[in-house]
Amino acid sequence: MYNENIRKIAPSKSMTIMAKAKKMKAADPEIVDLAGGEPDFETPAKIVAEMIRYASNGYTHYTVGPGLPELRERIARKLREENDCQYWADNIVVTPGGKYAVYLTAACVLNAGDKAMYLNPGWVSYPSIIGAVGGVPIGVNLPYETDYRITRELLENAWEEGTKLLIINYPNNPNSEHGAQTGLLLARMRRALPALLTIFRLVV
Repeated sequence: MYNENIRKIAPSKSMTIMAKAKKMKAADPEIVDLAGGEPDFETPAKIVAEMIRYASNGYTHYTVGPGLPELRERIARKLREENDCQYWADNIVVTPGGKYAVYLTAACVLNAGDKAMYLNPGWVSYPSIIGAVGGVPIGVNLPYETDYRITRELLENAWEEGTKLLIINYPNNPNSEHGAQTGLLLARMRRALPALLTIFRLVV
């Protein structure tokens, strides 16, 4: 009756824990919920005021597919000026959250049966996203003994025939690894495996 790929997806572990924590907090306000990874403060008043201002000025209708042109230009400028990433408005797609951006990219790249690598430990949504588009998730286990460092050996050992995608947080969970060493490693992987695409879920 239902789509087979969706039917196979297990319930979100983080959402399950969040729902349980909310019930517990209703009985005990001292309970601290660490499952969702969201800030423990309300959205700053300045941001709320800007949202209201834009809504009051008519920004409440359909926009073009990739997002408002002026918003995409601002995002591209921010990436160029603050992160030294040479992107332009035409390279930007605005999505309702990082999870949907990863899903769209995986849906565009993977065909049924294609394999995708993700780092473990890491974001629990990655294998579900890969499975939702018909892909086969391959976890790359990063050992505690090496402080969860990403190495070429680990990536090459996990790679299998038919692997088209590597998904990685930047900085990477859980140790916030980043910098030139990781970028150089991935560049070498791309040269060795030119068919392997990489999704960076960039936290900036």
